[in-house]
Amino acid sequence: MTDTQPPHRTETVIDSYGTGHVHTRILLRPDGRYDWVRTPGAARTQPFGVPSTTLVETLAATTADRPDTALCVVPRTHGGALRYATSGHRSIAWTLLREGPAAHATVRNLLRAQGAALSRMHAAPVPAGLPTLVPSPLRRLLAWLEGTVDGPADRLHTLVRRVIGPARWHRLRSWADRLTEASPGVPLHGGPSLGLLVPAPHHDSVAMLTGEDAGLGPWQWDAGWVLGELAEFRDVSGRSHPTGDGSVWDGLETAFLDGLQRAPDETTRGTAVLRRALHLHDYCAFVRWNEQEVRACIADLIRLIDSRQRQETTPR
Repeated sequence: MTDTQPPHRTETVIDSYGTGHVHTRILLRPDGRYDWVRTPGAARTQPFGVPSTTLVETLAATTADRPDTALCVVPRTHGGALRYATSGHRSIAWTLLREGPAAHATVRNLLRAQGAALSRMHAAPVPAGLPTLVPSPLRRLLAWLEGTVDGPADRLHTLVRRVIGPARWHRLRSWADRLTEASPGVPLHGGPSLGLLVPAPHHDSVAMLTGEDAGLGPWQWDAGWVLGELAEFRDVSGRSHPTGDGSVWDGLETAFLDGLQRAPDETTRGTAVLRRALHLHDYCAFVRWNEQEVRACIADLIRLIDSRQRQETTPR
C-alpha cells in the first residue's frame, strides 16, 4: 500500500471538501481514473493512516475477483496522505442527497453489493498475532460516552446527558457495552460510510474505500453504521422532498441486508442509533456548534432511543 511514485503532475482537482477531522480531494488523473486523496483535518484528535497493513490486506482479499460485491479499494500512501484509486468521482452519499428518491433504482443494487462485501469481510479469519484493534470511529464514540473528551465534545456530552435523561443515556451506554463484548471479534471495515462508496460511471460496479478505520469487533458495528446512515438520509430527504414517498427508503435497507445476509438484531438497531450520536459528535467537534441543529439532533436521538425501546419490549 506504500506508494513510492510521486502523484501525477497533471492531475486536476474535481472536488475538495472536509472537516476538522478529515479532508478529501478528488483528482482526475491523466489516464481518466480518479484518486480520492484523504488527509487529516486540523482538529483531528486520532492518529491518521492505516492501523494495520495485515488487516487491510485481509479485507481487500475478500472482495478480489468477486463481481457480486463492492470492490474493497485500499489506499496508497504518499506524503502523509491516503490515495484511493477509483473509476468514479461521486459517492453514493452525494447521489442520494443530491438526487433523492429518483436515484434509488440505480443505488439499490450497489447497496446490496456493499452488504455482500461486508459479509465476506466479517467471515474472513482474523490474522494471527493481530492485537486488539478497535475501529477508530468506535473508539471516538466510546471516549465521548465516557466523558473523556474536551472542547465542544465535552459540552455536547453534558448537554445530551441532561436533555435525554439518565434512562435514555443508560440505553446508549448499554448498546455501546454490547459492542465491546466481542473479543477479538471479526474483521471490520470500521466506518463503511456511503460517502466512501463510489460507483463506476455506469453504476455497473462500486468501490468501497477501505483502510483507515479498519479494526476488529462485532459485525453489528459495520451493519449498524450503514443502517444509521440510511435512516439519517431518509430524514434529510424527507425535509428536502416533503411530498415524497418515504417508504422507498425501505428498499435500500432491504437491499443492503439482502447482501449482508443477516437480519438486524437488537445490537444492530442500537448501533444505528449510536451512529447518529457519533455523527452529532463529529459535527460539533469538527465542523461547528449550531445550537438549533444540535437541539434538533438531540430530539431525533430521543425519538430513536424511545422507538428502539418500544421495539425491544414489544412481544413477538
